[in-house]
Amino acid sequence: MASSTQTPCLTCQRLRKKRCPGITNNTGPCDECARLHLECLVPELRPRFRRPEWFNDNQKLTRSREEIRAWTTSRAPREPHDILALSEILSNTSPDRCRKEM
Repeated sequence: MASSTQTPCLTCQRLRKKRCPGITNNTGPCDECARLHLECLVPELRPRFRRPEWFNDNQKLTRSREEIRAWTTSRAPREPHDILALSEILSNTSPDRCRKEM
């Protein structure tokens, strides 16, 4: 359970619809995103939380959820630095699966 010093990431909370263990002091991905090799999207909390532009775009949300599902169920071997780049998926409309290095 996340404590008051931990911020839930948007990847777990909004895209995966799962409970996030939380990010402490913005020092890297949450434990779940690190375990699944997903980009951990941290909300901007200051001066005031604003929803990202993609938050209300159902097509982008659906596509990112499908990509996460395909990524997590794939049995393909991954290098430790391979992660699913969700920010590229949410900003672009290209059909290619995006990967980036940490």
